[in-house]
Amino acid sequence: MKCSDIQRQLVFFIEKKIPLELSDQIIFHLESCKKCKHLYINIEATYNSTEDVSRFPVNPFFYTRLIQKIKNEEDRNKSDFFGLLLNKLSIPALFLLVLTAIYIGISLGSRLDNDNRLLVSENTRMLKLQQFADEYYLNELNEENIESILLTDK
Repeated sequence: MKCSDIQRQLVFFIEKKIPLELSDQIIFHLESCKKCKHLYINIEATYNSTEDVSRFPVNPFFYTRLIQKIKNEEDRNKSDFFGLLLNKLSIPALFLLVLTAIYIGISLGSRLDNDNRLLVSENTRMLKLQQFADEYYLNELNEENIESILLTDK
């Protein structure tokens, strides 16, 4: 037999749950293979150490308490409809909240941009009117240019 086959059968060999012929083959292989023998010793030591666990006393009410806690947890989960609803809807609600915040931000930004454009266009119009008035009607001496142009002969 190959080492891999033997290694797969070691647990069953230790528990004595394999046929006698297979058991003889495993014993023969363990005598000739150091690697499998070492693995066998380690597994057997592990099994022997677990037998010592049975000497600890078991609380007779442990199982009933455990079952009761599980049932209480299930009942609490069933009766907590609001918590369950909140858990199920929290991600979509958060997603909608973020989308709403983005929409409001874009709306406010576009209104502010429109107000700025209106303000800039109003300022530009006033500046052009002021330039026109300065050029054609009044100069720094508070004289009208048209009259001075018409009065002077050139």
